[in-house]
Amino acid sequence: MLEALQDRQGVAAALRLAGLIAIEAHDFSRAREPFERSLALSRELGDERGAAWSAYGIAATALAEGDLVQATALGEGALRAFESLGERDGTAQSLVHLGRVALARGRHEEALRLHHEALRIRRELADPGMIASSLRELAVVAQDQGAAEQAAPLYRESLDLFERAGDLLGVARSLDGLAVLAADGGQAETAARLFGAADALLQRVGVVPWPGWFPSELPRRRREHARSGVRRLLDPEAYRRATEAGSSLPVSVAAAEALAVAARPPHSGRRSAPRAEPLTPRELEVAGLVALGLSNREIARRLFISENTAATHVQHILGKLDFSSRAQIATWAVERGLKPPA
Repeated sequence: MLEALQDRQGVAAALRLAGLIAIEAHDFSRAREPFERSLALSRELGDERGAAWSAYGIAATALAEGDLVQATALGEGALRAFESLGERDGTAQSLVHLGRVALARGRHEEALRLHHEALRIRRELADPGMIASSLRELAVVAQDQGAAEQAAPLYRESLDLFERAGDLLGVARSLDGLAVLAADGGQAETAARLFGAADALLQRVGVVPWPGWFPSELPRRRREHARSGVRRLLDPEAYRRATEAGSSLPVSVAAAEALAVAARPPHSGRRSAPRAEPLTPRELEVAGLVALGLSNREIARRLFISENTAATHVQHILGKLDFSSRAQIATWAVERGLKPPA
């Protein structure tokens, strides 16, 4: 329809959008052609901003295809163009791209520098979604470098922003990173639930779970190693139950559990001992209210959450403590002197 109206600038913009959607879905084989058509149209029209975004798209596609030479050249060209235009959003995105190239080359310090610069610009622009994206990129670099203690708070901050923005794809990718951290720290059940939650969210938004690797994510082998470690720590039935439970978690509950993940030294491979405190802070609150004899509906009203979320918390408590009744939760809470929230 746009072509029939001879809206060539509209066609160029629509082609860029198609390419960006393909990249976001990791469908890189379908991204290059629309970006190249968009670039040609933008240049014919003298649209420097459109041409810069199209060049960025081709650079991102080249990176996905493993052509680091073209990815670098086009990315640097896009950065110069955006800077000359005063396009700060494009400048930040080009810095992110070059940070990804640096990560693909194994240059972690360079990647961190570029991502920190992009984050600085995005904080000045006050765009929560883009801030969250940069935080997650920094977490990926730190995690790939083996700095779990740096990655964990970055993931947690990004997850909080993604959840508040309703960005399910961002939530899924942050959950996945925290699941790997949990697996590395021997928190097997938590890791399995978070893996299940992340995969379910990806399917929900129509993205194939982890079809390959793009250097804004942990390498696939890294995630598979973490999942294999979790399977070794849990028997097959426990692993199945945990991942299935994770896949049915409301986003808010999955996020709450992920936010409680702490960076720990890599696990030795032996079956982990029970944690001193197996419940998350929210689950402790719920347990205290169960001890008062409150129903799920009453707990929901007290905590300002949905009844379904309250029921999910109770089910998690039962599973984590290997209990079969609310009475057992109540006894456990009373024995530990848990105080219900005010």
